[in-house]
Amino acid sequence: MSIFSDFLSNKWEKVKSVGKALLKSFNPFLDNEYKNSSLEDRGRFESEIQRVANDNTLDHEYRMEAKRALVKIESFRHAEELARIEGTTKITIAHIEATRDVVLAKIDILKTNIVGCRKKEVALIDAIGQSPELVDKFLNILDSTSLEIKESESNLTTYSHELTTLINISKSNARGIQLLPEPSTATKKKRTRVRTRAKRTVV
Repeated sequence: MSIFSDFLSNKWEKVKSVGKALLKSFNPFLDNEYKNSSLEDRGRFESEIQRVANDNTLDHEYRMEAKRALVKIESFRHAEELARIEGTTKITIAHIEATRDVVLAKIDILKTNIVGCRKKEVALIDAIGQSPELVDKFLNILDSTSLEIKESESNLTTYSHELTTLINISKSNARGIQLLPEPSTATKKKRTRVRTRAKRTVV
């Protein structure tokens, strides 16, 4: 039984007891019950995960897994919409690839706004605050910014909680957590060019 089935069967209390493992295993691209469910049921499911992600009384890692699950749902929703535009209900690798390209394009826009700012960590949080699903990809691509964030970890002020959260997500990614498929060779080359431009621009 999937995490989605547990929720719909009013077994969310059971899910909470092993929440981290279940949320980590959740994959909307592979969960047929989730894919075939109604929009109403999906909304209820997502709202409950959002509640877990925002509950500061819960274990930090549990909340991080909930946030990652929300990112997966966002990615699936975008790929599903691309398929619908083409008149099909089947999500293909091409749709997933296109979803990643959109995310990378948004990251480029955010990067342009952040490079050159005196307080990059503040700009990073302000920008990503509008699009939480970009956190993982953003920190993976902005090598220089990510390093500066880590260096300032011991000297945080107003944004200490948010910044620490981003750092923890970044460290989790370094251990191999991935939300989207590995980029194609063309995307990797594009990413390398983006990094090169960023390093030349930073003062």
